[in-house]
Amino acid sequence: MIKSGEQWWSDENMRGGENVEVSAVSNPLYDVLTVKEVSAILKISLPLAYQLFKRKDFPALKIGQVKQKKVSRAAFEKWLMGESNKK
Repeated sequence: MIKSGEQWWSDENMRGGENVEVSAVSNPLYDVLTVKEVSAILKISLPLAYQLFKRKDFPALKIGQVKQKKVSRAAFEKWLMGESNKK
């Protein structure tokens, strides 16, 4: 799921017909991932992604007064590798 190099994740057949592309190298805007991007990366529903962001062991950030939920890409990758090692 996680690859080194320029292209980290892309899926043209994502729910809603959107194309979400996350680049690990070329675009510094993607140093922080949104709930929608995590949903697309993990190929889970948006409600399930919101549940994930509420978990105590998930490194979520709450930003601003409206508490936008985000996660740093580095923390997400570390969390994801920890989860895959548990199984």
